[in-house]
Amino acid sequence: MDKAEVASRTKKIIAKYLAVDERNVSETSGIYSLGADSLDVVEIAIALEEEFGIKIAEDEGKDILTVGEVIDLVFKKNPR
Repeated sequence: MDKAEVASRTKKIIAKYLAVDERNVSETSGIYSLGADSLDVVEIAIALEEEFGIKIAEDEGKDILTVGEVIDLVFKKNPR
């Protein structure tokens, strides 16, 4: 899976869980500026794990602030 596909699927999940228009979710968007709280972040992480068949450790996500950083993490963990 290439990075563009990972980005598209990740943005869809983030938009769904935060109830925002997917067009408003860019790689530079801040997760919290899109309206996320800590519970939303956990739910998004679980959804990403299920979508991509990966495991995101709790400490891996603590410093992630932007959608682009989420995409990078998922892409790095995604088996190709």
